[in-house]
Parts: sequence; structure tokens; C-alpha cells
Amino acid sequence: MLNYVMNKILIIFLTFFFTNLTFASDDKPGRFFEDQPDVEEYNTHTIYLLTKDGKDKEWDVNGKIEKLTFKVNKMFEKLTAKNKKSNGKGQTFKLDLTKEGKLDLTFLRLDITQKELADMKWEGQRKIYSYIAEKGFNNPKKTYIVFTNFKATPDNSSAHGLPNSIIYGPAMFGYGEPTTTMISLKTYMQAQGAAYACGKGAHKKKDLHTKGSDILKSNDSSKKIDSKNNTYYRHNIEGCPDLANSIFVTPTSSDPWIPYEVFCEKNVGRFTHKDVLKFADRVCNAAS
Repeated sequence: MLNYVMNKILIIFLTFFFTNLTFASDDKPGRFFEDQPDVEEYNTHTIYLLTKDGKDKEWDVNGKIEKLTFKVNKMFEKLTAKNKKSNGKGQTFKLDLTKEGKLDLTFLRLDITQKELADMKWEGQRKIYSYIAEKGFNNPKKTYIVFTNFKATPDNSSAHGLPNSIIYGPAMFGYGEPTTTMISLKTYMQAQGAAYACGKGAHKKKDLHTKGSDILKSNDSSKKIDSKNNTYYRHNIEGCPDLANSIFVTPTSSDPWIPYEVFCEKNVGRFTHKDVLKFADRVCNAAS
């Protein structure tokens, strides 16, 4: 009996010791564990997420995530400028940047292992959303892009919605360019609730997707952003949100709207189209 108790105590001690050793080794130059002071009031914040036992590939401090994020923003500017209603002037996402112009990137480590997360299947996504909210990343004036260093279970490259969207690093970086940038851009756009169900070209069964050839069509390599201007960008559909007017893009509209208020709080305001909230419960993944 004594040996059994001693063995249990030893296991608990070793678990505690190595867990704290892992957390101590997470402390790296240039790494932040908290959101830094904001430059923009509304912005998209970036998180680098590991499992409890995940190997740190240092994507937050070696520039890998920052480089991709800036490429995504440049691509968004380029493609929106090409839209026929943009008059050659593109838009960019309001990224959460430091005062030095670097990407404000937070490091987080889950409190469960890769196996424990994988065993949760689709519920693993809900666990991620809840965990980052518990850590204080639930500001309604922000959207969150979460880069992981682990694979999704079931396998996928991203999980989209708002206020949180996940980019599973191993799959996303594994595509190679230009696919990595294009699919990441799709995720950033879907973090704004696009494509909107009230749009004429929106997929009737798949939330956040279009049915015609477009960057937001499932499994489509198109570089078009609402080329017909009838679904989610610079359209004229009464009572339907428009990505070009989101508070999270710049130049900012004179009449901006906040995706979280519409799809999570369901405060639709001027968005009176009958289908505006059709997929709201699927689009919003805010932790309750």
C-alpha cells in the first residue's frame, strides 16, 4: 500500500515538474503571452496556439506567421482593388499591430494534450474557442485568427467563423504558395461573416460560402472577390451586410457595421433582409 501511494505521489510530482518545465521553456525573446496595447480600436488579433505537449516551432517569433499574415493582407488589397466597383482602390484588414508596426501575436498553450484534443473530434474546436476566451481573448471589438502547430481532427486546414477562426498550421503551410495565402485569405474574410446568406450568390446550405466561382466557394482556386457584386462585396442588396463596410477593414466606411453585433448578439439594426441571420448560430462561435 505504501509503495502504491509513493508511486502515485511520484507520478503527480513528475507531471507537475515537466509541465512547469515546458511552460518555462516557452519564454522566448520577442514572445508575448498577453495582448499588447492597441493602435486600432477595432482589429484582428493573431494567436499562436500549442497543445499542452506540443513542440514549439516558434512560428510567432521566427516570423513565419507574421510573414503569411502580411501576405494575406496584401493579397486582399490587390484583389479588392480589382473589383469593378472599387475604382482601383483596394482595402486591407485592420491587423492588430504594435506601435512599431509589428504583428501583435500572442502565444498560448492549451491545458490538454494533442491526444486529448484529438479524442474530442469536432468538439475540440469548441474547446479551443472556450480556452482562448478564458484567457481573456473575447473582446467584441476584435476578431481572432488562431494559428495552431497541430493538425485538426477530423483533418482540415481551417475552421471559420467569428469572432474566432482557426488556421491549422501543418495543413495550411503544407499547401505551398500561392494556395497557402489564398486559403488563409478566405479564412480572414469568413472571420467577417462573409459570404452573407442574404447575398444572391451565397450557398444555400453551406454557411460562409458562395455557390459560384469565387474565393469563397468551397474547393475553388478562384482569385475573384464577388465579381458580380451581388453577394458580399460592394453589392446593393437592401438590408444585407457588406464586407466593404465592415469596421474591421480600411479605408473604413462612413457607415460601418460590426459583425459580432449582427451575428453573435443578433442586433441586426438596419440589416433587415429575411436571410441575414440564416446561418448565425453556425457562424458565431463565441464561447458562452
